[in-house]
Amino acid sequence: MAEKDELCFENRQLVTLGIGNQMVQASNVDSDGIFSPDFQNNFSFNATCVVSGTNANTNRSRWRMQLVLCGTSPCDNNNTLPYTTTPKICGQPNCLLIPNSITYSNNKYITTYSAAINNAWKGAPTYYYARCFYVCQGQPAQAQDRSASSIVLNAPVPGPPPPSPPPSPPSPPPPPPKALFGGIAQASIESPFLNPNLGVIYAPSNNSVPVTAKCTVQGRYAQSGRENWPAQILACGNPPGSDVCVNTDYDPKVPQLQPVSVVYDGNQYVATYQFTLNNALLFPPITFRYFTCLYNDNKTAPATISRRAGASLDVVAARGWGDPHFTGFDGSRFDYHGTPGSWVELIGSAKQGYSLKAKIVAGRIKGTTFMRSFLFVNGSSRVEVDLLPPLAGQTIWRLTATANGKAVADKATVPRGISILRVPAAYGKFGRVEINAGFTRVVCIQKWRPDRKVVADFLDVNIFATRYLRLPVTGILAPSYNRAVAKAAQGPVAAAAAGGAPLLGASSATPDGDV
Repeated sequence: MAEKDELCFENRQLVTLGIGNQMVQASNVDSDGIFSPDFQNNFSFNATCVVSGTNANTNRSRWRMQLVLCGTSPCDNNNTLPYTTTPKICGQPNCLLIPNSITYSNNKYITTYSAAINNAWKGAPTYYYARCFYVCQGQPAQAQDRSASSIVLNAPVPGPPPPSPPPSPPSPPPPPPKALFGGIAQASIESPFLNPNLGVIYAPSNNSVPVTAKCTVQGRYAQSGRENWPAQILACGNPPGSDVCVNTDYDPKVPQLQPVSVVYDGNQYVATYQFTLNNALLFPPITFRYFTCLYNDNKTAPATISRRAGASLDVVAARGWGDPHFTGFDGSRFDYHGTPGSWVELIGSAKQGYSLKAKIVAGRIKGTTFMRSFLFVNGSSRVEVDLLPPLAGQTIWRLTATANGKAVADKATVPRGISILRVPAAYGKFGRVEINAGFTRVVCIQKWRPDRKVVADFLDVNIFATRYLRLPVTGILAPSYNRAVAKAAQGPVAAAAAGGAPLLGASSATPDGDV
């Protein structure tokens, strides 16, 4: 029979095998021999079959264990399977198990097996049947049943308790108080070129101005890092610098300055900034700028940037007005009306062979005067700037320049390295003649008057001194020059001048609406 005792020969020898016994071992078993799968309903076991006899083959192909699922009813002939119809590969019962090992000792054949059953318990006591077979000559039809046992499973063992939830994270610290500002909030500007009486900066001839600014803001709870107190320099108007400053709020398109220090004394924050204002004068006679102090509360996302204080940062190259008025090299103001048709020396040095004169002419309003010609002399070089009446059919007075008697179309150079640049005025545009002699620069300006929509019929003048003149200095600007030199000798300007840097600036101008 297969599955019943029949004669079996191996290698021409009669195989004699007795009825054996088997033992099933698993981790979860009660005192009645009832097993339980683990808490995931998986059942793993080991089984050992012991069969007495002789002449049997110890090759693993001759020994098998049949594992059959009988279900929730005890196993009997109705719910077991013949060996020949049992699947040969064991995944889930029903199947055949291949032995792990075979040993023969003391006339006993000992085979060991192991198996793992998933979803082993079927909701009620569940029965499995395990039988050990010797497969004579490896032929399934000659398989002999040598031992058997039942495996009964109860409900899975309880699972481990769920892991304890992680401890709650500590409560975050309370957010720091928001910055509070009140009371004083002010900004101050310092520069060696600042006129403290007028509150404006006089641009030196290299047009580069060193500035120290401070913002003082009363408050509490604000951060005091340098990155928390940026500042901006706003050039006002369109084009930039052409008009008075109205909107001085934070502008994200404008670069920021960072202070060199921020100090908090328990009552107020003081941020100090140091920077150089390059290209300081954009539009003669005045360029309008505004220095704005900001606070960056980067504790919020996105950061909140707010304006805290500010101050005007206007730059002039000597500003004048009236018929005519003058602003001197030291920022002082005075009037000089002169006599129509006469020449007046503005500044000069006989030892240096230098003189700058202006011609006074009568204004359109009775009793007023203004300037319409300038004469620049340095050694043998003479540059004359004149404003001539318009040609027939035209309305704009003509700005002309001659250098040593030759008309200057746009650019010219005369002895002593003196260069001349002429830019004629046009509707909506200033005209100017620039004379650069190295030690001084003179800019004669024909203004465009936007309120009247006309080009001026008079000239303004800006004067820059880049090196000291030889004494004595003469002309109506000489007293302001001497005072400026004395002041420069006492401070940072003196050091700049000693290195050949720009020193002084003065001008006369007739503003819109005065004549």
